[in-house]
Amino acid sequence: MHWGSFNGPSKGQIKAIVPVGVYQTDPVMGPDSVFYIVADTNLYAFTLKGNQLWSAYIGKSIYGLNYSPPMITADGVILVGTIKGISAFRSDGTLIWETQLGGPVELKSCAIGLDGTIYPAWWSGRSKILRYWS
Repeated sequence: MHWGSFNGPSKGQIKAIVPVGVYQTDPVMGPDSVFYIVADTNLYAFTLKGNQLWSAYIGKSIYGLNYSPPMITADGVILVGTIKGISAFRSDGTLIWETQLGGPVELKSCAIGLDGTIYPAWWSGRSKILRYWS
């Protein structure tokens, strides 16, 4: 078996500490090398050095906080599940669209098809199909 070489640092170093709130989701990196994370009731965008670029209020979930991590489409649109449905943002934080789906949407198990169809999982376990458009 052949193992490749590793050209990274010899030990891990903290590059930035970003205080974003008490409850946060896993961060995702966009094609623009910006990290997006949902914390408490906001969607945040951070540079690799930890500088906040913007934040957008997305509302509270049924339990008071929003635990739905952002997802990024192939064309860089940031999708976030909210208490009402799904919101889509540009990489500059501008809201593109939001759709109400009659209840909270948790995108933790969401998939985005190659044709742009969004397959979100609802917090109650029900699945619905939503056609994404940009």
